[in-house]
Amino acid sequence: MHDVFKHLETFHGIKSVPNPSARTTTPCAQGSPDALQGFNLEAFLAGAKGLSVTEKAVIELMAIGGLRISEVLNVCQSDVSKSGSIRIRALKGSSFRVVQPFLFREFWMDGGGGLLPLSGVYTRFYFYRLFRKFGLYATFGNNQHSSVTHYFRHLKGLDIQESFNDWQLTSSVLGHKNINSTQYYGKKKQK
Repeated sequence: MHDVFKHLETFHGIKSVPNPSARTTTPCAQGSPDALQGFNLEAFLAGAKGLSVTEKAVIELMAIGGLRISEVLNVCQSDVSKSGSIRIRALKGSSFRVVQPFLFREFWMDGGGGLLPLSGVYTRFYFYRLFRKFGLYATFGNNQHSSVTHYFRHLKGLDIQESFNDWQLTSSVLGHKNINSTQYYGKKKQK
């Protein structure tokens, strides 16, 4: 396992449950702080049959950066550095930030197989259906509906906040300009 993935080896809180449609163990939380326990991103990506390289690269980026699907789909070739770091553009009132993919760095450096920006090929609804199929969704807090395309964003926010108990750090990682937006994620862990 890559050293950089040691912090991802067990996200704090999510139970892994079998998902027959994915033929692998996938996270499917009910929104508790235990939701990330045991989820291994690298193992999931290696074992998820039927996912394309592009889909795996998107999932990795969303998981390690807590990104919105719109942020990933709008990555342009000019956002990828020579070393593979990716500048995430400020959308929806968020701040610019940088994410470093590990498993799929070459994919992004190669311009996503010539597909960047991915929004020209994929939609948010495509990934919504894909995440549902592979069990990548959870109900957080008092929500009536599951978080699907925000699944990894919730997990990242909860992980950072529970690990460091620092709203400013959590806000910075998620790219929020307003701390109230970040504290919304803290309220979601109560289920």
